[in-house]
Amino acid sequence: MSDKKILQELIYSFDIKETLPIWYTSFPEELFNNLNQIYQKIKKKNRRATGENFIPVASLNDTIRASSGVLSTGRGIAKEENEILRQYWLMSNGEPIDSESIKLVLLSWLSVEFSNRENFSDEDYELLQEGLESIEPSQKINLIDLPFEKNSLSWKLAVADAIAVKIVNYSQNEPILIGREKYKFIKSPNPGEIQEWPPKPQQLKNSQLKGLSSLCLNFKVGFRYFDSTPKIYIHPSIRRYITEPFEPKYNCAASLHIQAPANYWKKTLPFNRSLQAVSLIKRDGEYIFRNKVLDVLNGLEEGNNLTPEPDKIISAIPQHGIIPEQLNAGNLTVLVLKTTTLLKPTRMEIPKEGLFSHDKRLIFDLFKKFPEFEPTNSLSECDVKVSRNKNHLTEVNPLRQFAQQNKSINILVSIPEQFNRLYKKVEKGFDELKNEVYKESQVKLPINIIRASEDLANIFVSSCQQNDKEKISSRETEIMEMIKAVENEYNCSFDCALIAIQGADYPEYKNGRNDPKTINTKILSKLDIVSQFIVTSYDEIRRNKKTGEEKIIEEKDVQIVSRVNNAISDLMRQLDIPCHKKFEIVKLTNQEVLNAPENLLIVSFFVLRITGKTASNNVAKLMPVITQINNDTGKISLLLMNANKNKKDNQDNTNWLSVKEAQILLASDDLEYVELKDNQKEKALQKVRTFFVENLKNLCENSSKNVLLVVQEDNIRQVIPNLSTEKCCLDELPFVPTGSKSVFDNLRIVIVKSSTQEVSTAYKIWKEKRNPIIIDRELYPGYASAELYPVNNFIYISLGDRGVVQHNANFSKLDDSFKEVKYDETWKDENDQKKLKNYPGSKSWKEVIDNLEKYSSEPYKMGTDYANGCKYQTDKVVLISAQKIKDGKTIYYEQLPNKWSQRPHQGTPVELIVQKVPTDESHLREGWARVVHELRSDSIQYEYSLKVPIILDIPRKLVDYFRLSDANIVRSDSDYQHQQETNGVTPELD
Repeated sequence: MSDKKILQELIYSFDIKETLPIWYTSFPEELFNNLNQIYQKIKKKNRRATGENFIPVASLNDTIRASSGVLSTGRGIAKEENEILRQYWLMSNGEPIDSESIKLVLLSWLSVEFSNRENFSDEDYELLQEGLESIEPSQKINLIDLPFEKNSLSWKLAVADAIAVKIVNYSQNEPILIGREKYKFIKSPNPGEIQEWPPKPQQLKNSQLKGLSSLCLNFKVGFRYFDSTPKIYIHPSIRRYITEPFEPKYNCAASLHIQAPANYWKKTLPFNRSLQAVSLIKRDGEYIFRNKVLDVLNGLEEGNNLTPEPDKIISAIPQHGIIPEQLNAGNLTVLVLKTTTLLKPTRMEIPKEGLFSHDKRLIFDLFKKFPEFEPTNSLSECDVKVSRNKNHLTEVNPLRQFAQQNKSINILVSIPEQFNRLYKKVEKGFDELKNEVYKESQVKLPINIIRASEDLANIFVSSCQQNDKEKISSRETEIMEMIKAVENEYNCSFDCALIAIQGADYPEYKNGRNDPKTINTKILSKLDIVSQFIVTSYDEIRRNKKTGEEKIIEEKDVQIVSRVNNAISDLMRQLDIPCHKKFEIVKLTNQEVLNAPENLLIVSFFVLRITGKTASNNVAKLMPVITQINNDTGKISLLLMNANKNKKDNQDNTNWLSVKEAQILLASDDLEYVELKDNQKEKALQKVRTFFVENLKNLCENSSKNVLLVVQEDNIRQVIPNLSTEKCCLDELPFVPTGSKSVFDNLRIVIVKSSTQEVSTAYKIWKEKRNPIIIDRELYPGYASAELYPVNNFIYISLGDRGVVQHNANFSKLDDSFKEVKYDETWKDENDQKKLKNYPGSKSWKEVIDNLEKYSSEPYKMGTDYANGCKYQTDKVVLISAQKIKDGKTIYYEQLPNKWSQRPHQGTPVELIVQKVPTDESHLREGWARVVHELRSDSIQYEYSLKVPIILDIPRKLVDYFRLSDANIVRSDSDYQHQQETNGVTPELD
């Protein structure tokens, strides 16, 4: 009998009646009215003024966050219509909020933000001060009576925070056993989040402190499709603090976490058992708190002891930002959070932020202490078989089509001569690609590799300041002339380029400010060349502290080959190489059969975005993309909104493009995209909806109505809100008028929910089988690959296979003694040198068991129940566990070092919601879920599963080219003469 896998998600339902009451304080009504009155007066003089800009809530929110543990809804209080957010401005679980303390904070905030503001009179400032007198004492309300809608962010945060406080309070009185250790928790600065306190020190062999780490649990309240019952999603991770020299990246902030004793405040703001946060930035060589927090705190009345003494915090941090150890500024503990906003610290040996499979199983133990947490049902793996045409992959392989058409793929490879080791690996990588295609199709693929000259390679790798128009124009001219010269020499035109650049820590790149990647991409796109970049080298330089001698540690060949293969794969993707394997028959768990219909089109609707925060004119921009894969031919086509406006022959209403063509068009300045201006946002979104619906209608009509539509919920919920979790209805078409639905009768819709904040990221998997030794049903830990689990008839959990990673999936960060488990009963009585050749000491299995029994006969049960467990250690540091069973026998497990036994890493799950199918396929929803699940592995160049199905992966990777269309990407002088007002963004460098 084959193993049956059982999945349990870290999701619970929760009785909110069991939470503490909430104390809330309202934003002073008279103060808001006075602010609004002054704003209306100023707006008459300055029409560009907005209410959000006039009331600087950022500095107020950050000050509250730095000085108290309350939950704030303050981001929306500046909008006049958000009366409910002002009423429940600050909330605290179980502790009243001292209104006089809040009044002092508001008074200082008014002084900092308004006392010297332009066009602001003394009378205006006095009017605001008078408005503070309307502040009212905090009031108590039960969580269940909060007047927010259940799907509102404020309600979700309040519930999550209440749960977090409940667990913190419990753990402070009775530490919670997780695995073999007991944990105390403290509230973190983020709503609904707790973390282990105090953090554990991470030390090197010489006992030097290299950092601190804490187990962190983030609680999110969410809903599943077609279910009005709220669920609690628990996201575990490792929070890390550094104790080494650090500096924020350019235009970024360092996050400081502050912890004070319970009696630190004389006036009561809820601060007990919580951490506070403040952002530290560098301006003109000096460190300051972001958003004027330090100014507001320093402006508080002297002697009230409300301020967390920011001077002590600042003085504890030396001028160059070097923190030698855990800081203690007076009564405050200050820690520096390890984040991506910091420059890379020197050799930080702190655990990575993620947790492994065994750790996630241990987290489930925490909630045994809380019977009001009710776990979701266990899920059994789908037994679905997919029949796919094996010859189809060869027949429609785009690489083979290139060869048959006698069309060469000309690739410019730009690698300076000093990195010849990398170049040889690239040459070998392309040779292996040719051999693979020949093996499949008996056709030699005409890939032509042409190496760039040393001068051109050095230009590509050199730094480039992104706002230096003159140098960029000169760089563009040089690159274009050199490439044209090469094309003339070889009588060819380049399709793509593989370009080597330095790593992110290269000094000349100045932390990304002078990184040439985006400028190089922009220049090459003007020549109709798509580009892929690869880092030149990851060699390390180690310095002997005693002698000062430097030693170069070369990057291993296997690491270079891995980078080269990834680069080649991504380059091929840009040439329409992702290849669909034709679906034919899907056999379901209940033995029903889904036959893929003829003329099936697999279609996605995806929206590329540039946010208002990063856009050059502070206006968010959209570009909707429709992608289709023909199930019969494997052909991939994309449709961009307004693309037909750029066609010379505009007779065709559509302009389907290849992946390469779409990238080039997105990077150009010719494509008109959608701007979400405040006063025209809904009108703009309606244009996007019309583009989507009309083209979807055309596809349904032209393919005998057989279309499978795949959308990503967190991507399209703004454009099609009725497809979101709370508003969606089964088998309905919320985006289509009633009279036009017949054409969509055979439309299938699968919604992919992939946001890590909205899908369970933690789960445990058990295998269920009849054990021949126990002669009974046994559950033991299992590990996932690419599997599908039904929640019900229309919601499915899709797990991806992420491959073997550096650390074993069965490694543990919470249980140091747990490594790898491997069981082989035949080792009990034989001394097999072949089997035991990798065993430390080459002892026989029986000798190991005998050695174990000398220590103790007390059993150690593998799994999650460690209350009575013991760990045993042989003389060769190999840990053994034993489990007694009902007939008196004992099964022994060996825990091997990771390097001897690796398992695939369990990827993050995504939810697949089969929202609509034709009436005659209502019993076949599982089949369509399986089809979309298979699309996560539906690419010839990726060995393991994609994060989302390939039909969504193709358009989402266009965003880097879309960012190049913004005005902040500096172009040549001729381009600037014709600059359009609608262009715009400084790209976010990956």
